[in-house]
Amino acid sequence: MNPTDRSVLLFRTPGYQVGDIGLFLGLRAVGLDYRLFNRLYLIIDPIDVAIPVFKLDKFPFFYKQWKSALGLAWRF
Repeated sequence: MNPTDRSVLLFRTPGYQVGDIGLFLGLRAVGLDYRLFNRLYLIIDPIDVAIPVFKLDKFPFFYKQWKSALGLAWRF
């Protein structure tokens, strides 16, 4: 398992312990890369859904995170 494929619970909630490790699911529906200059790109990801899931042996505890991203990338 890759370290980026799991999630760690960092807050207290009834029935679960701080430090519980679970799955991390993600989905990026739409993305856009736009070339600004020869090696500089503008990256826009307006819709990104992340779902961390903790403790699959009990009733699964999960919550959805809606994200969007805007960034620049320099290609070497």
